[in-house]
Amino acid sequence: MNTEKQRIVIQIPRLKNEGRMAMKKVTALFLVIIISFFSSCQYVTGETLTPASTPVSTANLTKTPVYVTIPDPNGPRVIDVSQLPFLINVSTAPAFLPGEDILIGIGIVNLSPGTITINPFPAAMKIKSLDRDEIVYHEPAGNRTRDISSEAGSFYTNKDFWDQKDDNGQQVPPGQYEISYEYVIIDQSLSEKYTENPSARFKIADPASAMTKDISVNQTVTDAGLAATLERLELNAVSGTAYVFYCPPGLVVPQWPNPDPNMVMEMDKFFKGDAEYNIDGGDIKKVTHNSGKGNQSGITLYFRNIEPVPLDAREFILTVTNLGGIEGRWEFRVPLE
Repeated sequence: MNTEKQRIVIQIPRLKNEGRMAMKKVTALFLVIIISFFSSCQYVTGETLTPASTPVSTANLTKTPVYVTIPDPNGPRVIDVSQLPFLINVSTAPAFLPGEDILIGIGIVNLSPGTITINPFPAAMKIKSLDRDEIVYHEPAGNRTRDISSEAGSFYTNKDFWDQKDDNGQQVPPGQYEISYEYVIIDQSLSEKYTENPSARFKIADPASAMTKDISVNQTVTDAGLAATLERLELNAVSGTAYVFYCPPGLVVPQWPNPDPNMVMEMDKFFKGDAEYNIDGGDIKKVTHNSGKGNQSGITLYFRNIEPVPLDAREFILTVTNLGGIEGRWEFRVPLE
């Protein structure tokens, strides 16, 4: 399963003094959630808890709303961060193939002046089939606690997995699903207890719903004095990837394990590229480049997030418009029949 790091931007309104510190924490949280999304998890046992009140319903909180727009793979979400002394975000990719591990990122930031405690920890989790309106898998809450202090930069990030098996150990069918957690969190400074149920939706794609092919292309086009080769095209029901190789002028690969930092920065520009594609002469769509590999022979860019290709498609056309800062038009036509 592809585990690429991603970058997001938080849109934050101008706040008064008490809100600015909270927003700094919020910003830090969502940057760290993505950066730490694939780091190892670490459970920390909390101290003995002080008595807490009855759980507070978020519907009864009446603070002036403070809205934050958070980019998400399933579409931007608007969250009111004024209603709780903490903020929870759960995210995952929008689609997976059957049998792939569903990777979920979890992040909690403390907006309270004191320590907050997750109790019980880990939180209870359930996965619901939206098509059948039934719970297919669940995990009960743990028997530990987890403290998050009020110090700047104090937040909790973790990753969770689901292997697509139901409570009977059977693979669930393709369809739309929702994962949700029940977090019970105590604000130690107020002895208040809150419950939150963050969730994220995703699809398990039917492999037969779109073209699935791994095509060895090895087609070379020269433009702007630079040769580029479309080495391979991978297509499936979730997304596609095009692998484009080129040898930029002036390429010098840093020597590891002690590379020259200036050479590393210089080489970074060679891993940038722009491209677009269409199917059978239809609508032109942009395709993102977010990774690659390189050696002294050249650079291979991975153009990912190609939308699923219809089963009856006849031709895939990829046009690369920028390779390492060099503009041109490298057009590749791939027969699909």
